[in-house]
Amino acid sequence: MYDAGEDRHIVKSHQPCPDCGSSDALSINSDGSTYCFSCETYHHPASDGSVIDTHIDGRTFYSK
Repeated sequence: MYDAGEDRHIVKSHQPCPDCGSSDALSINSDGSTYCFSCETYHHPASDGSVIDTHIDGRTFYSK
């Protein structure tokens, strides 16, 4: 089971996942990391703390 950890919490849920194409399985955490509950892919936040927008087919998948 996914654990967001004590220092972060989910700030946006049910987002589309750019890795597997799920329409609503991606969650964005307060530290800028993301986790997809469908493909179980975790992305660490950018080293400077920012989150890079991911665009596929003109749609924005996440931003801080």
